[in-house]
Formats: sequence, C-alpha cells, structure tokens
Amino acid sequence: MRIRSAELLGFSREAFLDKQIWELGFFKDIVANQAHFAELQQKEYIRYENLPLENQRRRSIEVEFVSNVYLANHHKVIQCNIRDNTAHNRAAKALATSETRYRRLFEAARDGI
Repeated sequence: MRIRSAELLGFSREAFLDKQIWELGFFKDIVANQAHFAELQQKEYIRYENLPLENQRRRSIEVEFVSNVYLANHHKVIQCNIRDNTAHNRAAKALATSETRYRRLFEAARDGI
C-alpha cells in the first residue's frame, strides 16, 4: 500500500508508520500547536491553506492541511489529509507576476488600446 503523506514528507513507508503525529512537521512543536489541536478537538474539523510543513530533509513545503474527527467503533479517530501546494503556489505566483506586467504595459501605453 502506498502512503502519499510519507512520500510527500520524504519518509519510507516503514519509517512513516513508526512515527507519532507529533513527530511530523505540523505537530512537531506541540507547544506552539496546542491551539490548533484544541481547535480540532472543539470543532472536529480544521483546514489550513499553505501551512508550512517540514519534510525529512528539514525542507519546509507549503501544504493544504485538512483534518477531521469522526467515530469508528465507538472511538474518536483523527483523519489528516495533506496536499502539496508547491506547484499550485508557483503557478499562482507566475500568473500574478504576468498580470502585473501586463497591467503596467497597458497603463503605460501611449496609444489607445
């Protein structure tokens, strides 16, 4: 079975399965993230866009992080979905740069367009 989060964070499947959630990037500094965890417990759903997450090589990547709490066999379970936003963020930045360049060109044009 493939574990996409393990690949995203640069862990082997075996190393990833041996990790506790607080050993991974988002919950790594549990003191700083107690508020996030409390929010998850209270609302039973959280979503963050462009959340910095540290991979195994200590490189920070921005991810979309969605987590919810649900019942399974009368036990509360936390499900976390993590999606790499790197390509999306690069494309959005390139588009914004292109739009700015076009707008400046248009506004500086001496002739009517």
